[in-house]
Parts: sequence; structure tokens; C-alpha cells
Amino acid sequence: MSKPTKTLPVLFDLRSSSRFIVFCISTAVFTDTFLYGLVIPIFPYSLSGRAGIPEDQIQKWNSILLGLFGIGSVISSLFFGWLADRMSGRQTPLLLGLTLFLAATVLLWLSQSIVLLCLGRFFQGVSTAVVWTVGLALLVDSVGPSEIAVQTGYTAAALSVGFVAGPLVGGIVYDKLGYDAVFIIAIALLVVDILLRVSIIEKRAARTILAEHGLEDDVRRPLLPREVADSRSTQDTPVVQASPMLALFKSVRINASLISTLIQGITVTALEATLTVHVKSTFNYTPTQASLVFLSFVIPSLFAPLIGKLCDYVDKRYIVSGSFILGGIAYTLMQIPTDNSKASQVFLIILLVLSGLAFPSTLTPIVAEIFETVEGIEKSKPGIFGPMGGSAQGYGLFNGAYALGTIIGPLAGGFIKYKISWGAMSIFLGIISFIASFPALLFIGGRLSIGKLLSRESSASRHASP
Repeated sequence: MSKPTKTLPVLFDLRSSSRFIVFCISTAVFTDTFLYGLVIPIFPYSLSGRAGIPEDQIQKWNSILLGLFGIGSVISSLFFGWLADRMSGRQTPLLLGLTLFLAATVLLWLSQSIVLLCLGRFFQGVSTAVVWTVGLALLVDSVGPSEIAVQTGYTAAALSVGFVAGPLVGGIVYDKLGYDAVFIIAIALLVVDILLRVSIIEKRAARTILAEHGLEDDVRRPLLPREVADSRSTQDTPVVQASPMLALFKSVRINASLISTLIQGITVTALEATLTVHVKSTFNYTPTQASLVFLSFVIPSLFAPLIGKLCDYVDKRYIVSGSFILGGIAYTLMQIPTDNSKASQVFLIILLVLSGLAFPSTLTPIVAEIFETVEGIEKSKPGIFGPMGGSAQGYGLFNGAYALGTIIGPLAGGFIKYKISWGAMSIFLGIISFIASFPALLFIGGRLSIGKLLSRESSASRHASP
């Protein structure tokens, strides 16, 4: 008698494993942020050499192209979050998003008019909303609640690496190999990403396959706890609610998370938009050297999984608020290194490392916080988000907030630097970081009260007593 396992899909154990799914989502996040920056160095050529834009208007249209990406992401995040929570699986919207990203990238490649360039960049922003919103929802569907912070640490690391590597690789490839080579790299990455997405077997689908083969209790069963996978399907209590999204907006925990995400989007992109020019004018760095300096901001993100693990032992409110305070100090002190000396260069790198550490220390706990908050709302109002839950809608808000920050950051940072000074810009980033620490401290994890603080202190004292 043949074993039923022979009829399982090829590499079933691997393709349905949590680690593989996390790897695929992290790859998607890297590809998204990498391609966001990959084409930035060639925009001036696209505008002047292909679209025929006069030289005195290049800066204006370059800024418009950058802004259209964020606008497309902001206005589509909520819709795709809502749509994903009403579809039977996450894979289909993810594939549609990546296919749209591929089509938009080809449009940018072949465009010879400003209208087509703007459309291509806008639809890249729309597609990135799908990747982030649905991708994070798929990730939390695939791991146990206790693992979310750790696993999202890998996506935070992928985000930061792609964020810096994109413009650096784009500039080098364009200089050495030309315009077409940049887009060939982009399309190759997207094709690989699509193949990875096709290979995923979602947890829900995997459990169905195992059940059909009488292997539901086999050791290869997907790692998603049964109570997480099945709780929504067993809820039959109807809930009258004007809008599930309204329930999210009414949550102080969600609002605090969105404020934190928005501020991080502003600070990171404002720094990206101004740092290269600052080190070039202050330290006489070449464009490649200026790009490499930003690596000191990225390296701390490689420790994001450890930050996720830290969330198991330290209240997320203290990690996020402490990270904003650390970032606020680092940004404020960036006004000091303004002379062309080794000491100033080393000091700036140290400050970039500190501010870079604040980035994953904020976003990693926030991703877990949004999941926990959505699950809490769903438990108190069963069925409010439908059979698929509301995680995609929560991450739609998350992506929309970050995308809005990527619009505000370059505009605000660039305006302050060019109209006033680099020092004023660094003080601005420090101030908004300090301000963001207050809602994070007061509301992430629930409203903070003196009673809670006292009870935690007394509990800690009891545990410490012999």
C-alpha cells in the first residue's frame, strides 16, 4: 500500500514551512525597497535624455517622480488591506502586486514621455502597497504570535539593506553598464520574486492538503497554532459595525503605532534626502563615498531579529519610546560635525549608527503591536473583520503611514536644509523623534497608568525578593 505522502506537492515540507515563508516575504520587502532606490540615480537622464525635460526643470520633476511613488502607496494601502482580508488567500493578491510592479518597471524602462514616467512611478507605489500590506499579513498568518516580533525583524533588516543598496547599485551599474542594465537587474529580481511567491504553500492551504491525505496530525503539519488558524472560522457571532476600519482608528494602540511609523518614515527619508549632499559639501566625499556613509545607518538593522527577541522580555512601549529618545539625541547632535576633520567624520558615523539602531527598534515592535491589537479587537468583537481577520487592514494602515512619511520627509528635510541649514534640519528630526516618544510610551501595549507602573514595580519586587 503506497503512502499518501507520495502525492503531496513537490517540496511540500519546505514550501509550507514558516521559515521559507518568512524568507520569501523578507525577499519581497528587500526587492521592493531595493527597486525603489535603484532607479533614482537614472531619473535625471530619463527626464532630460528620454522625456525631453529642460535642465532647469529636472529637479522639480525628479521630486515629483519621488513623490508619486509615495502617493500611489498611500492611497492604495487601505484598499488592498481591505481586499486582502476578504479573499480566501494571500498569495493571489501578492502575485497581482508583483506583476503590477513588473509592468510598472517595464513602463519606466521604455518611457520616453513625462506622462508615462509619472504613470510608471505611481503604479510602482501602488504595487508596493500590495507587497507590504499583504506580505506582512501572510507573515503573521504563518508564525505563532510569540514569534511575530522576531520574524518581522528579518523584514526590517531586509528593508534597511534594500533601502541603501538600491541607489548605490543603481548609480554604479548606470555608470559602468548603462541605462538598460539597471532595468534588466530590476526585472530579473522581480521574476525571482514572483517565482518565490508561486512556490509558497500558505498555512491554510497546507492544512487542507494534509487533511485530504489523512496527515493532519503528521509531524509536518504547518507551525501555525491551530487556535490561531481556526479561531476565525469557528466564530459565528454576528457583529453590527459600521466599518471595521473605524474600529482600528478608534484604538489608541493603533494610532500610537501609526504615529510612530509616520515619524520613522519622515526621519529616515529626510536623512536620505540630505545626508549625501551634506557629506559631499562638508567632507568633499565622492557620490560613492557618500552612499557608503549611509551603510553605518543600515548595519544596526541587521540586529533587528534580536530586537524582536527582546520584545519577549521588555515591554514594547519602553523599546519604542526609548528608541525615539535615542534617535532624537543622535539626530540633534548631528548638527555638531560640520568641519572637514577626521573627528567630525567619525562622530557623524557614530551618530548614524545610533540613529540606525533606533529604526529597527521602532518598526519591529510596531509590526507585532499591530497584530496584537487587531487580534484583541477581534476577540472582543468576534467576526468584525470577517473570516480572514483584519491583519491586512492593520498593515494597510501601517504601510500608508510609512508611505506618507516618505512623502513628507524629503520635502521637509530638503526645505529646511536648503532654506536654513543642516543643523536646523537635524534639530527638526530630533524634535519630532522626542515628541513621538510620548504617544509610544503612553499607548503602545495599552494605556499606561500610574497604577500599572506601580503594580509592575511591586510585581518585580516580589519576584526579586528571596
